[in-house]
Amino acid sequence: MRVYTWLTALALGFAAAPLALPPLSAQQAGGAAPGTDAPGATTVIPTPDSPTGGIQEAIDRLPPGGGAVFVPGGTYLLHRPVILRPGVKLTGAGKATVLRKDAGILEPLAADARKGDEYVTVKDASRLREGMAVAIGDRQHPANIWSGLFLVNRIEGTRLYVTHLGGGGLRYDVSVADEACLMNLFMLIKPAAGCLIADMELDGNDGEQMVAEALRYGWPYGMLWCGVYPCNQVKITNCWVHNCGIGIHVNGSDVEISHCLVYDNRADGIHCGGGPGSFISHNRVYGNKAAGISFCFGNRGLIISENRIYDNLAGIYALGNGDPANDTTADRFTIICNNVIERNRQGGLQSGQGPIGPQDFVFSGNIVKDNNRSGDRGTGPHRVPAGISLYNAKRCVITGNRCLDTQDAFPRALRAEAAAGSTSLSLTSDIAHLFQGGDVVTVSREGAPPETHHLAAVSGADLALAEKLESGFTAGATVRGVKSQQWGIFVGGPEAEGNVVTGNVCTGNAIGGILWQGKSTTVSGNVGETVAMDGRRSLAENVFSPRWRRSGRR
Repeated sequence: MRVYTWLTALALGFAAAPLALPPLSAQQAGGAAPGTDAPGATTVIPTPDSPTGGIQEAIDRLPPGGGAVFVPGGTYLLHRPVILRPGVKLTGAGKATVLRKDAGILEPLAADARKGDEYVTVKDASRLREGMAVAIGDRQHPANIWSGLFLVNRIEGTRLYVTHLGGGGLRYDVSVADEACLMNLFMLIKPAAGCLIADMELDGNDGEQMVAEALRYGWPYGMLWCGVYPCNQVKITNCWVHNCGIGIHVNGSDVEISHCLVYDNRADGIHCGGGPGSFISHNRVYGNKAAGISFCFGNRGLIISENRIYDNLAGIYALGNGDPANDTTADRFTIICNNVIERNRQGGLQSGQGPIGPQDFVFSGNIVKDNNRSGDRGTGPHRVPAGISLYNAKRCVITGNRCLDTQDAFPRALRAEAAAGSTSLSLTSDIAHLFQGGDVVTVSREGAPPETHHLAAVSGADLALAEKLESGFTAGATVRGVKSQQWGIFVGGPEAEGNVVTGNVCTGNAIGGILWQGKSTTVSGNVGETVAMDGRRSLAENVFSPRWRRSGRR
């Protein structure tokens, strides 16, 4: 595979004029690209001395109204964002086209810099290059997309001349006393309105970044370092987005994300940071260290449908965040339907941590199973261990969902004896598709109580245990998963009101089916244990108390 690295290049500002480059060939000017499926597109010429491998140059050669750019197969090492003007269609050759972020750099400043300055002085510029993107800040002024992201125009000794992505110089003072520095954190693609991004892999190169340093400064590394940062009316389809801070950070209206794999990102897979009218459909979102899909503020009229969301910290999280004093910040009028949400370490569908819950949502036709796999039994506004957990929800319809736990339904037998003190089990059949590191299993044999253990790792039919076996087990002993999804659905909280919970099937969970409270709330026609909360007891007492076994069933 070819790797296009950057050596030297002129800077490209956020709204800068196109570079003075050689005249285009007929093919580059818009003719069909031989050997591609992008007739009429400008084809990127891989350019070793470009900070984007030649991609930005091809975009900047398009006419003012936009156009199509085709990126042939290969790995393009990015030292700055690829910035799209309105109406640009950027497509690749599927997984053969890889846009990969460069390795992380942190460089301390050698002198203070003031608001409005268009240069900074660093201690050592040997690893820095013209054309690259850097975030600039200090401990008092954390860098972020809106105030701290710059392109390096030129370097003179240890002085870097920079331009903010939005034009101009520094947005605030930075001080050596407050450990001022720069880091090369940036989004891989920054589209404008009406853009299309399709058929390519976006690799944030997580293993070579300096995330611990960014966290030490309090910088929101996820937003700085994301795969795509779309604004209004952007479509992203058939892309692989991984190893970033946030995979896709939605920051506009009418964004469409479809048929993508968004996985193994350090924070959220897809972060809805204010995306009214956006559509998220037919994606696989998995292995992200925070939420598969996370809500922030002001998300209204979204449709999230037919996704598979699994093995994240949480499935779909923070529904309903907002400022109680500002109604426009609330999440409202959203449909979440026909998704498979499973095996997440916390809840499948969870409200946020604030006092406002989701309002006027419809949750319909989702399969929500085997979640809360971390085994955390804590409770709170966002930590009720249920498949669907909606705190302070108002006027929501929860219908036709299937919420269950099947983790104990597929027992396996030991293939060989496991001696006392051992930390490994060998099974008769592969369960890698059922379990992962951190899950809880029981090992049992006839005539003795079962032992419970955490899995350190799973490799095919071989399990590594986090703890030593207390006793020995002969071949044929049973290994079974432990239920972790305590309830199927929780709807409650002091502000819960006017919800409709009907037609759901909530069986096989560790404790019960549906736990609820709220005035003007209708709960009917569901399958599974349904319990009205006791207002005299705490949330934790309601969630884990066995009282519902004696009374309160519906």
